[in-house]
Amino acid sequence: MWLCIGLVAIFAVYRLAPVAAQNWTLENLALIPVLFYAQLRGGFDPAALLPLLSYNFLHHDWMHVLINAAMLLAFGSLIERHVGTSLFLSLFLLCGVGGGVAQLLMTGPQVAVVLGASAGAYGAIGAAVPLLFSGNLASTRKRALIFIAVIMGLNLVLGLFGGGLLTGGAAIAWQSHLGGFITGLLLMTVLRRLNWA
Repeated sequence: MWLCIGLVAIFAVYRLAPVAAQNWTLENLALIPVLFYAQLRGGFDPAALLPLLSYNFLHHDWMHVLINAAMLLAFGSLIERHVGTSLFLSLFLLCGVGGGVAQLLMTGPQVAVVLGASAGAYGAIGAAVPLLFSGNLASTRKRALIFIAVIMGLNLVLGLFGGGLLTGGAAIAWQSHLGGFITGLLLMTVLRRLNWA
């Protein structure tokens, strides 16, 4: 809940900021593949990696931040109950990084601004998958897996064929969502093998 409140608060401050501050934020804290690759070619600077974390806390519009907050409330609360707050926040951040890396690898140095907590939210969905197999309620498990399959299918279809009407003209970074989902799935699998979840 506090993470979601934080995301909404950050977006509200961003929207109230002067245009120059908004532009600076996007140029320095959003994940922009062409700039990211250019910084890496100029020699490794640890500060160049900051956008892999910071892009998770920026959003395109109110619908974007509220959808991500709703997904995090739905799936993140389930994950947090199983692993605790610290591990959940670590998982969220690692899924965001995994989503950013997937975006960079799958698109190359494209001119685009990637932002939003979607990779972390999809990471929570991915992390929920192993938990669905831990119970003995087969009907609940089946409905949950169908829901996840539909969400991931829609993500892929809208990402590939356009979802501009639903996203205020912004493209959907389905590569980032997929990377976050896979990262969450792998991390939860490891946590369960370590008996941490």
